[in-house]
Amino acid sequence: MRRIFLAFLLALALVTASVPRAEAAATARAVKKTIEHSLRLDGTVAVTAEGQVEDVVLKDAGRIPPGVEAFVQDAVRRWQFEPARDAEGHAFSVRAPMSLRLVAGQAEDGGHVVSIRGASFTEYDPDDLSSVAYLDMVVPRYPDRAVRARIEGDAYMGVKIGRDGRVEDVATRQVNLHAYGTERVMEKWRGLLAAAATKAIREWTFRVPTEGPLAGESYWQVMVPIAFRLRESPDESSGSATLLWTTYVPGPKHQLPWEDPSGPLDSSSPDVLAEGGVYMRHDVRPRIRLLTPLGER
Repeated sequence: MRRIFLAFLLALALVTASVPRAEAAATARAVKKTIEHSLRLDGTVAVTAEGQVEDVVLKDAGRIPPGVEAFVQDAVRRWQFEPARDAEGHAFSVRAPMSLRLVAGQAEDGGHVVSIRGASFTEYDPDDLSSVAYLDMVVPRYPDRAVRARIEGDAYMGVKIGRDGRVEDVATRQVNLHAYGTERVMEKWRGLLAAAATKAIREWTFRVPTEGPLAGESYWQVMVPIAFRLRESPDESSGSATLLWTTYVPGPKHQLPWEDPSGPLDSSSPDVLAEGGVYMRHDVRPRIRLLTPLGER
């Protein structure tokens, strides 16, 4: 973690309809402790045959907020990986895609402390026959009530896909809101966005793996990020020279119904995944595995 001076331009909408003023004030104080400011960065990382980081390249490096690029370069270069290996088990160097989720939390002195919460070393490739890809998908319908209330959010949906490419089951991993209120109010909005995503996803079809070690599976687990936005992001609409942080209230993570209930809840950060892709739970494409726990330097 590192303390960095940051300026956040986005504010959350307060949604406390029919809530007494005292309760709304208490909610505002409590929710300030859970608000997160998040930034997703993409790039590549070069890892040697010994599992050490040799090079880090960040996309849009010139648009990354001051101080953040230096922090990321320093942190990632200290990471240790399990290196890529060939069929005979010999390690070799590799350059892999990398996506990072940075989170800025409020410190006791009023400043902000930045940490890397999520890291992914795969990317969605619709032409890769060893992985799941979209065939037919309909964009979820934005709930009318959410539109009227100006509610935005991000739903991270777990999907179980059968061998025919159809959806066998879908469930919510997490919903982050760009608005806050009492827990009862926020739970209602999370449920509304999740229900809209679920309804659409049940009608989707996928191309299942026909090559590689996962082609013979009886079903596949994937994660699908869905963004509910009423307008373009500030980066897109304003042509901002600097990437902007997203401010939101993180929702609780949920166990998916097909996961082992006696096992630990998946600790990975789904919000590191880029919208528009479908990401396999057990992806064979990442040839490196991060050994350094996130947050350690």
